[in-house]
Amino acid sequence: MVGRTFLAGAVAMALSATVGWASGAQATTYVGVRSFDGATVDLSITTDGVTGVVQQSDVTSWNILITDSAGSADLTPGNSQFAILENAGDLTASPTALSMNFSGGNGVDLWEETTIGDDGPYYCIDGIGTCDFASEEASTTFGETDQVGQELTGTEVIATASVPEPAAWTLVLIGFGGLGAALRNRRRIAVA
Repeated sequence: MVGRTFLAGAVAMALSATVGWASGAQATTYVGVRSFDGATVDLSITTDGVTGVVQQSDVTSWNILITDSAGSADLTPGNSQFAILENAGDLTASPTALSMNFSGGNGVDLWEETTIGDDGPYYCIDGIGTCDFASEEASTTFGETDQVGQELTGTEVIATASVPEPAAWTLVLIGFGGLGAALRNRRRIAVA
C-alpha cells in the first residue's frame, strides 16, 4: 500500500513538472543578433506563443540592445514602446523563428525609447518602404543622418526561438527520477 501511494505521488510529481514545463513553453522567446551599417542589434523578443501573423498584442516582452558609433541603448518594456504601424501582416512567427517579409508591403514594426514618435533610440523593421525602401534600421540617436540600416527584400529570419530554460528541464528530470525511484521501490516491496 505504501508503494502504491509513493508511486501515485511520483507520477503526480512527474506530470506536474511536465505540465508546468509545457505551460511555461507557451510563451516563446526569440533571440538573435543583427548587424548592418556599423550598428549591432542584440534581440530578445518574447511573444505569447502565437504562430502565423504576429499582432502588436502578441509581443509581450523585449530586450533590444542597440550599439552604433554614437553609443548604445537598451530598449525594454520599462523604457520603450512597441508598435505595428500601418497594416499588420509582415511579421510572422513559427515555433522556431521570428521572420519579416520585407517585400510584403504591409507594415512597420517599431521599438522606440520612451514613446513612439519622440525621436528616441529605435529599432525598426519596415516592410512598406516608409523610409524610402523596405529596410531594417536602428539608431541610438534619432534623425535621418543618424540612421543606420539596410535595404532588404524577401522574407528573412530576424531571430530564432531560444531553448527552454534549464529550470524547466530540471523539473521534468526530477519528476521522471522520482517515478523511476518509485518503480524501483515497488519492485522491492513486491519481492519481499
